[in-house]
Amino acid sequence: MYTRLVKSVVVVLLFTLFACSEEEYVIDLNNSDIVGEWKTEYFECPPMYGPLKAVFTDEGTFHFEYYQSFNENEDRSLFTETGTYTVSGNKLKYNSEYGYSGEVLIEAFTGHTAIFNIPNEDIGFSVKASKK
Repeated sequence: MYTRLVKSVVVVLLFTLFACSEEEYVIDLNNSDIVGEWKTEYFECPPMYGPLKAVFTDEGTFHFEYYQSFNENEDRSLFTETGTYTVSGNKLKYNSEYGYSGEVLIEAFTGHTAIFNIPNEDIGFSVKASKK
């Protein structure tokens, strides 16, 4: 009987913990929240390789630096990109100098760390970044 009671309590605790972990955390950001220099962890998402350095300005412009290689046998080249951006909620929308635009989801944000998700058919991944 005691064993059955303990098992029931454990099951209830596990369900409670699971329910708490599933609560939705609302991220409500704007441009000023991400202004500054960010650097990601190392990542491999061919043809793009990290770490990626991103500088976001008060004026709504960005500068990215990351590595690219379109052939496994080639060395990776440093690639730079500039453009404009806006942040609303957990979405960072950007327009590149190269004529394309996109959206990055901010999955987590603490002020000095963030997890950015690039939901793209060609290059789709999440990466942690730290603000300098």
